Amino acid sequence: MTFNYTNRSKSQLLEEIQRLHTELAAVNLMTEERTTALYISEERFSLAMRGANDGLWDWNLDSDEVYYSPRWKSMLGYGENELDNNLNTWANLVHPDDKDRVLEKVQDYLVGEADSFEVEMRMHHKEGHEVYVLSRAFLVIRESDGKPAR
Repeated sequence: MTFNYTNRSKSQLLEEIQRLHTELAAVNLMTEERTTALYISEERFSLAMRGANDGLWDWNLDSDEVYYSPRWKSMLGYGENELDNNLNTWANLVHPDDKDRVLEKVQDYLVGEADSFEVEMRMHHKEGHEVYVLSRAFLVIRESDGKPAR
């Protein structure tokens, strides 16, 4: 976009600058309001998760990147930065006798053969013992092609 300011008077240019300044101030205010609303929403979610005492995970099916919440990690004895955020972390921690059964349930859910996903499995705690974990999930579907995304 180009502007031709050569034929405008100084007062017209000052008016234009003031108008742009007002628009910018409105955008800044809207950004601040949205940032505050997002912060409050994230804080509310964090408090709800703490109150529920549940661990949270979010699996990106395209990249196999998985977000494991600090609570999820701590349930297995790990600190926030001790586990990689990928599917291999889960695969290494799930009990070998449970892995195939769980993966079968995952596949059934992904292809639509199951209406819900809920499975109990054993996972290895950092200290060496097993922990029983109930895992539930719901699919996030891409609108563009209808495929599961997360």
